[in-house]
Amino acid sequence: MRRDLSRGLTLVVSTSDASDRAGVLATFFTAGYAGISLPVIGVGVALQHVSPRVTLLIFALAVGLGILAATPTLIRRTEAPRQPEPASDPMTEMCCCFGAEAPGGQHDHQRPDDRGAGDT
Repeated sequence: MRRDLSRGLTLVVSTSDASDRAGVLATFFTAGYAGISLPVIGVGVALQHVSPRVTLLIFALAVGLGILAATPTLIRRTEAPRQPEPASDPMTEMCCCFGAEAPGGQHDHQRPDDRGAGDT
């Protein structure tokens, strides 16, 4: 649970502008507080008007509908983020021309099928 909160906070902080960060964090924590407290208040109000059995059935139905509504989002597979290809750096290309290796041990000026050819 703590890791989920940390990931949510990281996402909120990383995607907000510095000038909006305080308002965004306040909204994040307000939404979290409402998500925890409103169901409890709703059950308390329902208990004032109907029996505990009916209240629990209504609560279970609401939770079940919430899970069903969230299911498409929860089971959707996300593609692994693609690693950006290294930018062609003129200095790296020049160094490779003189025999130096690019980061990762590959020469940028060679095609993938040419790597290792003639290195025996």
